[in-house]
Amino acid sequence: MQRPLNIFESEGKTNHGYDSTLRSLRDCSSPKFQCTSFSKFGSHNHFDRIISLGCNCELALNIRDYFGIERAYPFDWWISENIVSIRPGWFYHTHEDDKVKSLENLLDIYYCSVGRGGPLLLNIPPDRRGRIHENDAQRLREMGKVLRATFATDLARGAKATASQVRDGNAAYAAVNTVDGDNRTYWMADDGTEAATLEYDLGGEKTFNRVVLQEFVQRGQRVEEFVVEVWDGQKWVEAARGTTIGYKRILCIADVKAQKVRVRILRSRICPTLATFGLYFAPPVSEILGQ
Repeated sequence: MQRPLNIFESEGKTNHGYDSTLRSLRDCSSPKFQCTSFSKFGSHNHFDRIISLGCNCELALNIRDYFGIERAYPFDWWISENIVSIRPGWFYHTHEDDKVKSLENLLDIYYCSVGRGGPLLLNIPPDRRGRIHENDAQRLREMGKVLRATFATDLARGAKATASQVRDGNAAYAAVNTVDGDNRTYWMADDGTEAATLEYDLGGEKTFNRVVLQEFVQRGQRVEEFVVEVWDGQKWVEAARGTTIGYKRILCIADVKAQKVRVRILRSRICPTLATFGLYFAPPVSEILGQ
């Protein structure tokens, strides 16, 4: 079932409290929430807090406790629907022409929504001519250019991939499925497994600062904690850590140069899956835009 939670905001003031609305969900007749949507209207002031209510985030590990659920059902997939306007308000106003969100702000919103497995609904109000204002259009062009440059080349595609175990030793669930560019194929561990490791050899040192992970959500959202590590020539060094993965998790990290990378799944509700492992390099924004 779906339980939408729309929180309207005007001039930075929320019309009703978060906690009371969330707690009201305890009274839902179903003990499981198949997909819970948390929507945000208005400014970016509380955007990150709304994102934290979705399950692809740090609060997700505790959400079952918050709702009084002893253990989340293995096949539940929790997502957040993220709605925000490119301007301070929902509609067009001439006096807001110079208040279009900055590129840095929009990229932050992207990584906090799409990068945490939820859809991003970016409101772009038409002006009094019925057209998208030049300032809004320019910001969108910049955002598109940066994202296209960032995710143009998957540095992990075709890497040598191994896993600590493969379900029934069946090649149909092999680790190589995570780097074949097809999210319909996936790696999967044996029943009863709640921790596993996938290791990737890139065939040479490569520099990256974005890590993309995707579970095979057709089998449900399972991973509860993971860590990404790189080999520095002598030992494994932590590059990123997270809780849930879900449909997609984009991890923004400092530039790192390595030939070997591994993903350690530390906790999973039941045997984990992984459909995609990707590595990307985001050049400096000024370089992409030629500034």
